[in-house]
Amino acid sequence: MFNRLRMRFIAYSILYTLLLVVVLYLVQRFVAPALYLQSIINDQNTVAEEIVPLIEPTLNLPALDRLNQLSLSDITLFNVQGQVVYGAEGTASLRPIDVVTTFQEGQWNQFVRVQDQSYLDIYYGVESSIIRLRTPFAPIISNIGFLNQFFIIIGIVAIILSIPLSFLFAKSFTDPIIKLNQLALKFKDLALDATLDLKRTDEIGELEHSLKTMAANLKGTLENLEIELQKEKALDQIQKDFVARVSHELKTPLAIIKNSVETLFDAVNDPLPMDLRTMIDEEIDHMVNLSHDLIDLSQLESGRFTIQKNEINLNEFTHHLVKGFNDEEIIIEEEGFLIMSGDPARMRQVLHNLIQNGLHHRVPKTPITITIDAAHHQWSITNAVEGEVALQQLFKPFYKGQEKSPGSGLGLAIVKSILTAHGASIWAHQNASFLTITIKFAADQTSVS
Repeated sequence: MFNRLRMRFIAYSILYTLLLVVVLYLVQRFVAPALYLQSIINDQNTVAEEIVPLIEPTLNLPALDRLNQLSLSDITLFNVQGQVVYGAEGTASLRPIDVVTTFQEGQWNQFVRVQDQSYLDIYYGVESSIIRLRTPFAPIISNIGFLNQFFIIIGIVAIILSIPLSFLFAKSFTDPIIKLNQLALKFKDLALDATLDLKRTDEIGELEHSLKTMAANLKGTLENLEIELQKEKALDQIQKDFVARVSHELKTPLAIIKNSVETLFDAVNDPLPMDLRTMIDEEIDHMVNLSHDLIDLSQLESGRFTIQKNEINLNEFTHHLVKGFNDEEIIIEEEGFLIMSGDPARMRQVLHNLIQNGLHHRVPKTPITITIDAAHHQWSITNAVEGEVALQQLFKPFYKGQEKSPGSGLGLAIVKSILTAHGASIWAHQNASFLTITIKFAADQTSVS
C-alpha cells in the first residue's frame, strides 16, 4: 500500500510543483520583459506629459533642466526640421524619415525605437517640436536577466523543498487510508472486533464510522445465522436419529411379520387369492427394503461406517451384476480394464443401484448401455427416458422423478454418499432422450490395463 499510494501521491505533488515552476518560468521569460518594457514606456509618457507645458508656447529652460536631472532618461528637443533645440552637446540632428515617422504614429505621435541594444528612444511629436526621451537599455536587459536567474534559483529551491513537503503531506493523507485498508482486510477475514480510532471529523472519519457500523451489523447478522444454523443442525440431527432409530426398530418387526404371513399362507386351508398374496408380499418387501435403505443412508450421512478397501476389477464386477438381473437388454461396452481400490460390498451396492435405477426409469423395451472407460477412469450407464429429467434433484433423498416409479427414491442418494466416501465423483447429463450417469474415480485409486 505504501509503494502504490503514498509514492504515487508524492510523485504527483512533485510533478505538479515542477509543472508550476516551468509555467511560471516561461511567463517570466517571455511575458515579463514585454510587461517591463511597457511599464518603462508608461513612465516615459508621464514625463512627456510634464515636458509639454515647459516648451509651449515658449521654452522654459530652467524648469526643463530640473526635470532632466530628476528623470531617469535624457531629454532632447528637436524642431520639425530635426534640428536640436535642447539637449546634450554633440547630439546629432534627426533624419527626415524619423521626423515623418514620429508624426505618423497614432496617439501622442509616439515612436519607440531600440538603438543597437544600447538605448531605448521614445519620440513624441507635439505641435512644432519633437521630444525624445532616451533610456539606457543595458540596465533593462540586466534586470530581466537577473530576474530570470533569480527565478531559476527560486524554482530549484521550490522543487527541492517540495520533496519533503510532499512526503509529509502524503503521509498525513495516506496513513489513515492505509490504516482503514488494514481494518477492512481484518473485516474481510471476519475479525469483526478489530478497532481503529482516527479521531477525524472529515470524510475519512465518516468512512471509518461506516466501516465500524458495517462490521457491527455484519457481526450481529453472523451471530444470528450461527444460532439459526445450530438450530438447523440440531433439527437435522434429530431427524436423522429419528429416521435411523425408526428404521432399525421396524427392521425386526417387519421380518417377523413377513415370516408370520408366509407361515400363515402355508397353514391356511383356504388360501387367499394369488394377486392378494402377491400384493402383501410386495408391500412387505418394499417396507423391508425401505428400512434397509434408510439405515444405510443414515449411517453414510453420519459417517458411522468404515470402508474395507480391496482391489476390485470393475469389468468383472459389472458382468457379474448384470447376470444377476437376467436382462438381455443390458449392453456392456469396455474400453480397457479398470481396477480400483474400494469396499467390494459398498461398490456392489453402488453398481446394483445404478443398474436397477436405469431399468426402472428407462423407456420400456429399450436397451441400457454400460460403458467402462479405463483411460479416463470412468464408469457410466445410459438409458432412454421420457421427457426432461430434473438433474439437480436426481441424487437427493426420496426423489423418484414420477410418483408411480418403483423404489424408495433413496438409491441414488446412497450411491452418491458411498462414492463420496471413496473419493469419487458422480454426475448426470441428458442428451435428447438419453440420460447418462457417470462415475469418475480418482486416478491415484485406480489402475488400468
